[in-house]
Amino acid sequence: MNRRACLQRLAMAAASLLSGVKALDALSQPAPPPPPGSNGGPYPPPSGPGGKPPGMPPAQPVPGGPQPRPAPGGPGRPPPPPRHERRPPPPHAHGYIWTNGHWRWHNGTYVWVSGRWISGRKGWRWVPGRWVRSGPGWVYIEGYWAR
Repeated sequence: MNRRACLQRLAMAAASLLSGVKALDALSQPAPPPPPGSNGGPYPPPSGPGGKPPGMPPAQPVPGGPQPRPAPGGPGRPPPPPRHERRPPPPHAHGYIWTNGHWRWHNGTYVWVSGRWISGRKGWRWVPGRWVRSGPGWVYIEGYWAR
């Protein structure tokens, strides 16, 4: 890897870390109280049959795992094919699993995030992250642990 690529990766990692710190700081602030007479949420109270707003389809839960969250200004085209990475040896003899690299949407372009070793959880299995189509665009669902 040349110096320029190394510096670009370092800058991306720092930006990612800083945005995560800002997000955590925002989450630590208490939410303001709802205005008097409201139902406490950002939407008007439900008025349709079954307590749902009129015209809303029934909720369709997806078993075990995070839901897709479209990002504003997200990609309108699918990600490039995954890269084939050389898997380094695990940090310890047992208890680690490899998570493949993936494409992340950043500032209007796809950026490769390298795979890494993560500590395994006994009785759990790792479900890798994936890109899914959502309306006219694409969203990334982060990997997660499932029983």
